[in-house]
Amino acid sequence: MPSLEADGPELQALDVIRRLVVPLVEKNIIKGTQNAQSLAVQNSLDLLRFEMSSLLFWITKGHELNDQEHDTFLQDLQSVLQLLEGFIDPQVVGRGKGKIPEAFNSNDKRRFPKLHAVIQEASQNDTQFDLETIISLPEAEGPARAACETVTKFNANNQRRCDGDHTGSSRTQADQKSTEFHADHPCIRQSQLCSSMFKAWAHHFGTSGCHSHHAGKLQACAFELDGSGFQDVVQHKMYISPCNPENRWQEVTCTVVCNLPDATSSLCEIDNICQAIGDSLSDEEMLSLWICSERIWHDSEADPSLINNLHISPTLSLEQILRQHTCKFGPNGRVTLAYSLACTLLRIYSAEMQQEWGPEDIYFLYNSKERTIHEPDYPYVTSTFLSDRPPVKIKNRFPVLIHFAKLLLEIGLGQLFVPKRLRFDIELMEWAQSDDAKESLVQGHFNAVMECLQAKKTGRMDDPMDEETQCRKVLFNLVSHLNEARNSYRALDPKRTQKISMLDSTSIEPTVDHLPPQQHPLSRKDLSALLPTKRSSGRMFDEQKLQLCDADQSEINSAEEFLELAEKFYECSISGITSSPDIRIAILDTGIQTRNSFIKGAKYNRNDQDFPIKASKSFVSEHPDDECGHGTNIASLILRIFPQANLYIAKIARGLEQDGVDQIVEAIKWARTFNVHIVNMSFSIPKTSAVKKIIKEAENDGVIMFVAASNKGINTGRSFPATLDTVLCIHAADGKGNKGGMNPDPEPHRDNFSTLGVAIPSIWENGVYLSGTSYATPVAAAMAAVILAFIEAAVAAGQMPKEIRDEAFDRQGMKNVG
Repeated sequence: MPSLEADGPELQALDVIRRLVVPLVEKNIIKGTQNAQSLAVQNSLDLLRFEMSSLLFWITKGHELNDQEHDTFLQDLQSVLQLLEGFIDPQVVGRGKGKIPEAFNSNDKRRFPKLHAVIQEASQNDTQFDLETIISLPEAEGPARAACETVTKFNANNQRRCDGDHTGSSRTQADQKSTEFHADHPCIRQSQLCSSMFKAWAHHFGTSGCHSHHAGKLQACAFELDGSGFQDVVQHKMYISPCNPENRWQEVTCTVVCNLPDATSSLCEIDNICQAIGDSLSDEEMLSLWICSERIWHDSEADPSLINNLHISPTLSLEQILRQHTCKFGPNGRVTLAYSLACTLLRIYSAEMQQEWGPEDIYFLYNSKERTIHEPDYPYVTSTFLSDRPPVKIKNRFPVLIHFAKLLLEIGLGQLFVPKRLRFDIELMEWAQSDDAKESLVQGHFNAVMECLQAKKTGRMDDPMDEETQCRKVLFNLVSHLNEARNSYRALDPKRTQKISMLDSTSIEPTVDHLPPQQHPLSRKDLSALLPTKRSSGRMFDEQKLQLCDADQSEINSAEEFLELAEKFYECSISGITSSPDIRIAILDTGIQTRNSFIKGAKYNRNDQDFPIKASKSFVSEHPDDECGHGTNIASLILRIFPQANLYIAKIARGLEQDGVDQIVEAIKWARTFNVHIVNMSFSIPKTSAVKKIIKEAENDGVIMFVAASNKGINTGRSFPATLDTVLCIHAADGKGNKGGMNPDPEPHRDNFSTLGVAIPSIWENGVYLSGTSYATPVAAAMAAVILAFIEAAVAAGQMPKEIRDEAFDRQGMKNVG
């Protein structure tokens, strides 16, 4: 059975794309949305940025796939790679810099030569080119939306695989069967989340003290019935009217979740929703909200997105369009519109939703100046929780379905339905079976209409499911019918128009071109060819990993005993101390993963219950998030031995390989601005005068530098910067004090400190044990910090003279203590 292994080409290719290419695309998206002239393009690029950041989220190490799923995974990945390849225009660099990077000049025979060239260039820390200028994003609405859909499909399908839903394996190209509806289908959870959103809006407007009538319009969506489009996080794009509408609408993005994300310190609960909407509208900014348990938050630290085109809003109704008697939608557009609305109805349907949809409830983004409709496939529906319109009284069960059948017929036939009888459901059935309908509706569209109209059949009266579940099952089936109709038109072809002019009476929908010939399937060889050639500078962070089954149990036991003794040493040292000495430790490593359960829970071991990470900065990427686990393991060791440590995280590398040396100099300078007492450097690099100089300057200021000796054994000596006399060089030992085999030989007439650095449990990977001087270094740094904290507290309490503190708080003083 195929699997996605951590060291396999599939995940390696995804990893380098996420680390080296995605940041370039994201930067361009940010610039592009700031300059976008089209609201639809802006929305698509914003969603693309979100989906790009999640490329690896649903991929788990060693995740097993069956043969068909593995092939589908490669097909989805191929689409993403083709998308990124199309984004790259190396000639832009040539025009802007006068020279094209060498990587682009070779006659490259790889499957994705431009993508490989960007990866290769981005992997070199000393690149002379602004790679951001190479990325050329789509500027038109259709390509922008198609790009977003490509990445969204990849992520959604991976979620399905990782959730264990293998329903896709029963599908063939000849027969796209939908998943059978069942009582615990994910769409039910989706409707529950949407229901909580409606309740949240209703509650906040009801308690705001505002007496205005607020209207809301929810953007339609589309998804696959196999479950890949359903998650425990739902995002809705909406327009909400403010207290004083004046023909203006506030654009809002709602992220509805079961539980708020872990890092929620920047989320602030909204007390007055009317004021929040009014303020955003006055500033011409989009409003991004989080909704959980019927409560609404906003991110106070998020950069607000400006609305660049104030002339576009959902103000043109489907009823207005149909009244013109010259429908602007071609056959393809009608089916796609019907499918999007059916998906939306299934997504938000619940027993609490009593409003039936009609053409007067469907609105399109409309530019009143240009008289153009934007994003016709994804209109906006009047939100039920804001409407006080009483539902139409009909004498049939399933009123929502009957009214939706009417809407489907009106869309399919391009004209409004005017009932002439009291029982217009009977009249609808006659209209659906008329010659006009048979000529205008494709089979899937017709089947969807009949599915709605036949829902009241006697046979369903005996169905054990309640009416709400029965109705949802019908909606599920009609979405499947409309999907068949949509596929017959290839409705998602990226060449479809996403703008319709209302200035003339003719449809401008282009004919659907044939699909391009399919390339040969993506192979592991193609993916391996994407990876950058390894740099000769060597590993910056050396470590040895052992699985539980391969590790020496006695070493594991002795390491755990050592750590327990270290914890007791801390407890004994601080017993009776009421203050919390501010001992600051800088960690120069691969960053920190604050979502790690150990790091998140570290605050509960601290006197003030505060978070131990006081500042963090990346000197090699946009964010300090740890991408390989080395830095997070280092931080966890320090916090286990000294829970009161205040940590300052400097990310100087993305992985274990060296990323250069300039960032090390800058990181030490940055750490000194916080007056740190200790700097942990669990790495080795080639000898560099600039690093030597900055370490000397820090040591002169009393900063104690702990550095890993080396992991290359007795055949080589200490590595730089452990060779410097201005640092404390740390060797590794097991829990009983026996020297580890990875150490360099002790040097005569030099300090040869050693501490635990063998068989240390990893908090990054369960069942993995780590060894190396890299891990002995934070153990030594933490123990030194405990001593400094004790001395600081004793001096503050008058139990020690201040001179003792002055002597201990530098390298020589700590050396004497050791």
